[in-house]
Amino acid sequence: MTYRYILRRGVSHAVVAGALAGLALSACQPNNQQAAVSSAPTPLSAIPLSTSGAAPIAPAPLASALPPAAPASVGRLANVGDRYAFADRAYAMSAAFGDAPPDYAFDYGGGERPWVWRGDDQSTRVAEALPGGGYRYYYYEAGSQTPYLVRDPDNSYGYDNGVLVVVYDRQGRALAPDYLDRQAGMAGRFLARAEAIYAASQRQQREAVAQANWAARRSEIDSERAQWSADQAADQDWQAYHADHQQQEQAQWDAERYRREAQAARFAEQTNNAQLAAQDWQAAQRAHSRAVAVGEPRNPGGAPFGFGPKPQPPAQQQPGPQAQPPAGPQPGQQSGPDQPRRDHRPPPTPAGAPPSALTPAAPLNGGANAAARAEAARQAQIQAQAAHQAQLQSQHQAEIAARAQGQAQAQAARQAQLEAQRQAGLAARAQGQAQAARQAQLEAQRQAQIAARAQGQAQAQAAHQAQLEAQHQAQIAAHAQGQAQAQAARQAQLEAQHQAQIAARAQGQAQAQAARQAQLESQHQAQLGAQAAARGQAEAAKLAAERAQANARASLPAVAKPPAPSHRGPRPGGAPESGKPPAAAP
Repeated sequence: MTYRYILRRGVSHAVVAGALAGLALSACQPNNQQAAVSSAPTPLSAIPLSTSGAAPIAPAPLASALPPAAPASVGRLANVGDRYAFADRAYAMSAAFGDAPPDYAFDYGGGERPWVWRGDDQSTRVAEALPGGGYRYYYYEAGSQTPYLVRDPDNSYGYDNGVLVVVYDRQGRALAPDYLDRQAGMAGRFLARAEAIYAASQRQQREAVAQANWAARRSEIDSERAQWSADQAADQDWQAYHADHQQQEQAQWDAERYRREAQAARFAEQTNNAQLAAQDWQAAQRAHSRAVAVGEPRNPGGAPFGFGPKPQPPAQQQPGPQAQPPAGPQPGQQSGPDQPRRDHRPPPTPAGAPPSALTPAAPLNGGANAAARAEAARQAQIQAQAAHQAQLQSQHQAEIAARAQGQAQAQAARQAQLEAQRQAGLAARAQGQAQAARQAQLEAQRQAQIAARAQGQAQAQAAHQAQLEAQHQAQIAAHAQGQAQAQAARQAQLEAQHQAQIAARAQGQAQAQAARQAQLESQHQAQLGAQAAARGQAEAAKLAAERAQANARASLPAVAKPPAPSHRGPRPGGAPESGKPPAAAP
């Protein structure tokens, strides 16, 4: 089931009436604008800054260090377009406070002193310093102890009457609705602290903020506000929502901003920062002009963000004679025909107008009697209007007195309620302190047990790690030895293969060499045989030739032969004397 979660935008009519009356009276003459701004009233809750020694401010705990609390209830927005309503509302409040100093501080215990800005309509912003710099901000509607926004450096949380309805990331972007359940635990812690801080800001004694502390931290808060403005400009959805509601927001806050900018300008002058003072005075004048032009809140009935019932149109006046206001400016009105009017009455008749402009024209034949009757009617009308104005003024004063009395009674009741809450808080705090002491003792015991358990676990873990390391080293050594042996065997195998290859190559070369020698020897023998055969053939041919010659000579007639030699011996060519051929060579 979804609900339309909305915020109240109502403003105390008494506060606005008083503020706007001062604005209107100061704006009777445009030339008096600067004088009116320079004499702007101080905010009602503001305590002058202290010029004495500045006590150090202890930081608040971070989000992760906040005490446990119940998770925040979670709700869903019926209109997803409203998810930026909470951030934009808080942004408008921050812009209205501007760089004006805090109204007061209070002791929250442990050296923590949150700063409070409290508008004249009782809207409140609280800021607390965080470790390492930066602030956490809490924003409250007038009369509410529950924040509608908590802005932390990491995330911001939007609440409606304590129900978490939106979460923003650190850039100000609205997260998807499923983040609500995830962040409910942290949102519950922030909500509990916000309610406790608001209660303390009401019951604790209010202290002046040290001027030195504000001077040292003003720029940091101003830069965080500027970064928030940049986040808004970078988010199209937030920018669109802001554009739709900016005019209404300005009308709500211009009177407060006028006072705050004037206050900031006075502080800048005290610190001799002429440039910043001039900027603040100009901002105060602009806010003053807008507040005077608007004249009253645009949303006087407290209609929340335009979601509530629309204002009913004024009752239609019945036809008939109506009293006219007397000429000249009335209390709370501006003079001059061009000045805007805020009383929703017909404009007064200009001074010096002819009688025909005041009453219907008298008959042409009426003469002096008609003119006298017209003048008498006009005077009666003026007297009736004056009586009516006196009656209205009397009623207004009675309403103011009744409202003041009601406010005083409500304030007294509120103070009594706050005092009762304070007493209950003191009792609860005492009980909580005893409980906290018990919890601290139990926590110390638990921490000792945890430490002993952790020490035992650490020793066991160390022994286990040593055993694992020894096993690992043994595995490394065995692995290295195996690798060395395998490497040696591989080297031996490779060497044997290499020697075998060398031997095989040498054997092959020897065999090839032997075969080559055998071939060469065979070729040599063949050559020798061929040569011997050739010689034999030559010898045989020669012998054949000689035989043929001998045979030829034998066939011729005998002739005287020379005497044969006296000695015997082989014949030329190796032939024996007997004439037989020589034996063939083996």
